[in-house]
Amino acid sequence: VAAFLFVVVATTRSVRGLSVGIDLGTSNSCVAVVNGAGHPEVLRLEDDGNAIGSLRSVCNAEGDSIRYGPSSTLEVTGWKRALGLDAKSASWRLSERERRSLRLDDGSEDPDGSVNLVIGDAMEGPGLKRVRPVDCTEAVLEELVTRAEKRLGGNDKVTRAVVGCPATYLPAQREALIEAAKRRLRGVEKIQLANEP
Repeated sequence: VAAFLFVVVATTRSVRGLSVGIDLGTSNSCVAVVNGAGHPEVLRLEDDGNAIGSLRSVCNAEGDSIRYGPSSTLEVTGWKRALGLDAKSASWRLSERERRSLRLDDGSEDPDGSVNLVIGDAMEGPGLKRVRPVDCTEAVLEELVTRAEKRLGGNDKVTRAVVGCPATYLPAQREALIEAAKRRLRGVEKIQLANEP
């Protein structure tokens, strides 16, 4: 992770504002910067480590908004695999077992036609919540940048970000990742994707 993020961040060093490399991992996510000595540094984001969990993102549902948070009203797993997929893409991109474990709907409820994860005891009825993978992506990205800015202190804000992207992502998944970053990271002027090694 550190070697990948070093290459990413070193190529995007900014004179004004902060440039970060984000590893939006399947299990954990982290942020790196190039420190004052020109060396890569994965930021410490938690008291006990430098990553936050993304496989089991604990989210707070605030109306239609999903926020990353320590107090769980909703626990969402596996959202990264379904990001940007419509029902047709999900049918060949994900195995039947993956589709069942993720509990994907057919995308008919989503304005973009993307599949959503169904959270609750049944696929229909009361207590059911549909969660858009793009909303989980936005929540984790926002949390990473917020924690990075807080950790680095000062008045500098993140202005550039390079986000690691699975090399196997389809164009629609890459676009969904970029759009998620643009929507939630409004102060970031430039967002790039870099294929993960």
